[in-house]
Amino acid sequence: MAAGDDFSGFLGYLIAPSVAIALPKSAMGVKMMRSSVITQLRMDYVRTAYSRGSRPGRVLYRHVLKNALIPVLTFWAMAVADIMANSIILEQVFTIPGMGSLLITSISNRDYPVVQGIIVLIAAMVIVINFIVDILYGKIDPRIRMDAR
Repeated sequence: MAAGDDFSGFLGYLIAPSVAIALPKSAMGVKMMRSSVITQLRMDYVRTAYSRGSRPGRVLYRHVLKNALIPVLTFWAMAVADIMANSIILEQVFTIPGMGSLLITSISNRDYPVVQGIIVLIAAMVIVINFIVDILYGKIDPRIRMDAR
């Protein structure tokens, strides 16, 4: 089914694969965020911020959330590669034409230039995502920034 034929049917066609990819990773991300926030709430600097009279919302945003996001961002950067690998399998299970189907067909036909191109494209996407996450580290926590010295 193509998007041009029946757009609402096309969206319905993509719900099951999207849920199959997103649900496990979302649950793991939420669990990791929860444990990271709980760990940060037990730190001395949070107690110090509360004792200075800071509002709870400000402490949670400025101190806890920023420090709790670092491991969660790392998880999501690694999850991108896993999501891409799972999408190749899900394209086969749900018979969705895409890069995964092209990759499997190219492997079967021994079309090595296409296989290499797809692998390089996936690797480049993972590298770009990791680069973006590294930039976000510096935005979230200025102590992580690398100076060119």
